[in-house]
Amino acid sequence: TVTDIYGNADAIIGRWTNGQTAGTAAYTLSANQGFHYFFNRPISVAFSLPTSGQINYNLIASTKPTIADGSLAPGVFEARMAFLFGSSIRVAMEGNITMPTSGSNSVFNFSTQGGMANPSQTTTGVFHSTGAFQYSVSATQSTGPCGSSGCSVDFNGTFTGNNTNTIGMTYTAQNGDIDKTLIGAALFGGTFLLPLFLGRVRDYSASEVGTTMVVSGLAMFLTA
Repeated sequence: TVTDIYGNADAIIGRWTNGQTAGTAAYTLSANQGFHYFFNRPISVAFSLPTSGQINYNLIASTKPTIADGSLAPGVFEARMAFLFGSSIRVAMEGNITMPTSGSNSVFNFSTQGGMANPSQTTTGVFHSTGAFQYSVSATQSTGPCGSSGCSVDFNGTFTGNNTNTIGMTYTAQNGDIDKTLIGAALFGGTFLLPLFLGRVRDYSASEVGTTMVVSGLAMFLTA
C-alpha cells in the first residue's frame, strides 16, 4: 500500500506500508510501519546557494511518522526551519513528532539553539555537497529519558530544481533504542528574505527596497 503521497513540480514524498517487499530478503511491513521515500527533480547545473542571508522554510507536507517496531500507530510531524548563509551554512529548526499512545501522547521535541524565535543563535552546522545536505538536531522525549547517547533527529535532504524554494528530506529520530526509532519524510517551502538582504547587505534605502520588491513581484506574477 502506498499512502501519505504529496508532490509538486519539484519533489514527491510518500510511504509504503502494510505489505511485503520483494527479493531474496523479503520484509513484511505492518500498517503501523513504513518505508518513507522522497524523490526530487535534479538540481540544474546553474544551481548555487546564497553567500549570505537567511531563508525561512515552512512545512508543506509530511508523511505520518512511524516507529521501527510497529508498536505505535503512525503519528504527526510538525516543524519550521531556516538556513543561514555566510562563511559556513547553519540551520535553525524546531518541531515535534507526536505518536499516539494508550495514555498521553508520546512527544519527541527537537530544537536548535534559539529555535525559530532567534534563529541567528543556532550553532548547528550543515554538511552540504552539490545541493544535498545533512545535519542533526538534539531532542527530548516526553515518555522517558533518552539513552546514553542522547536523543537526536538526523535529517538527510536536498534542494530541488533550479532554486532554493523547495527542499525535501527524510529523517530518523533516535532515543538509544533502535527498535523505537521514528522515521518519516517531509517537504518544506520557503522564500529568500530579499528585503533583509537588500537592506543589510546591499545597503539599499527603504524606497529602493520597496521598488525592487514591486518589480520582482510583478516579474514572478507574469511568469507564473
